[in-house]
Amino acid sequence: MPGHYRVQVRTAVGNGMPFGNPAEVNFTIHRPWWATGWALTGYALLLLTLCSVGWMIYRRIENNRIEKRHNEEKMLLRMTELIDRCNYYEEILKVNVENAKEDLKEKIDHPEQRKSAYEPLQPEMSQEDKDYPKSCQPCPQRVAYGKHTTHKLHC
Repeated sequence: MPGHYRVQVRTAVGNGMPFGNPAEVNFTIHRPWWATGWALTGYALLLLTLCSVGWMIYRRIENNRIEKRHNEEKMLLRMTELIDRCNYYEEILKVNVENAKEDLKEKIDHPEQRKSAYEPLQPEMSQEDKDYPKSCQPCPQRVAYGKHTTHKLHC
């Protein structure tokens, strides 16, 4: 135990009788270095630092978990929106296909429209083109008439 101590020593004769004055020794036993005030202060600071670091690590892990959950929810919402959009386009496509089927069926059912439904459109000729003499030769230059092109006549 740490503290101040005094030891008294006296000599004894062969029969055990004390002889002479006792000798006194005073000494002090100090606390070990790991139990001093500075060491205890260091331990307290180390414990405080470890607790702070542990708390920061915990908050970072928790924030990452929250961010991951938030990103997953955003992705799920985006996927739901894309699926809804695809379903919407699919419905529009179904309606368009049904309309096209009805139009085609209507054109097939009416013989007067059957010919126009399957023949390509012919370009309309202007009066000038109709008035050209028959001996005119086609020119390699092509002229557009609406959606179609034809050779320009050269006389």
